[in-house]
Amino acid sequence: MKMQNFNVCAILINYRKADLTMRCIESLIGQVQFICVVDNSACDAEFNLMKKHIQSLQSVYEDVAIKLLYPAMNLGFGAGVQYGLDYIHSRRDLCFKAILLINNDAVAHNGMVNLMLQKLQMHHYKAVVAPRLKDEFPSSVFWYHRISGIMLKRPFPGAFPYLTGACIMLPAELTRKKETLFDPEFFMYGEDIEFAWYLHRAGIPMIQVPAAEFDHQGSASAPHGEFFYEYHVTRMHILLARKLAKNRMEAAILLLGRAFALPLRALRRAFRQKSLVPVYALMAAWAGKPGRRL
Repeated sequence: MKMQNFNVCAILINYRKADLTMRCIESLIGQVQFICVVDNSACDAEFNLMKKHIQSLQSVYEDVAIKLLYPAMNLGFGAGVQYGLDYIHSRRDLCFKAILLINNDAVAHNGMVNLMLQKLQMHHYKAVVAPRLKDEFPSSVFWYHRISGIMLKRPFPGAFPYLTGACIMLPAELTRKKETLFDPEFFMYGEDIEFAWYLHRAGIPMIQVPAAEFDHQGSASAPHGEFFYEYHVTRMHILLARKLAKNRMEAAILLLGRAFALPLRALRRAFRQKSLVPVYALMAAWAGKPGRRL
């Protein structure tokens, strides 16, 4: 079996949004050599539709390989990414220098991948890089306050930086060294923050590449205001109280901080949305009730 050496492999998750996923894939044509799509839809009809679209695309573009994986259940985002990584690592005939993780509702601008790869090469593949979200935020770097769980746009005492997980590139070697890239306990949201905490403590730089740009629709799979979104965002902050703590005492302090901050967040969002859904979601998440989408 002949080893094929490629620069970048892209991984994206589809959840019943074949049109958005195909748009994302098309934006990567000519920028990456291999695309791995994990279909989390748990729907045979959606999988067959994706398969048909990909076959049609492959008949036109032969310089990129697209692999569609179907775990037959909704694994969640982090576990879905790991499912794709496990497949890539099992392919002994393939070798990649970098992995691009991109949301299926994102669109890569021309040259985005190459600019990110150049920055990664400048740091000898010992960093994680992100492009800039065009026309929305001046930076893809945000800050997470460990005690309150507040997400900030600027540095603040007690906060650490993280890259928005909508689009990041990391060394392929890092995905092999870290047994599980994203903590599977995060079904959706929060896995990028927990991963950034790992990078922060390991001294691995997180760098934005301003010249590399992408568009991101956001909330395509979980619209803001719906119970699913409110529940999992709240649950992520509760989980992070434990995941970011260095010991039991710190975990108690971080959980206490959220006991004050999360009700205020829920009330503010309920007032803005004129709905009690954020309050109900907070109660369910705090009680540890399941809120996964089947």
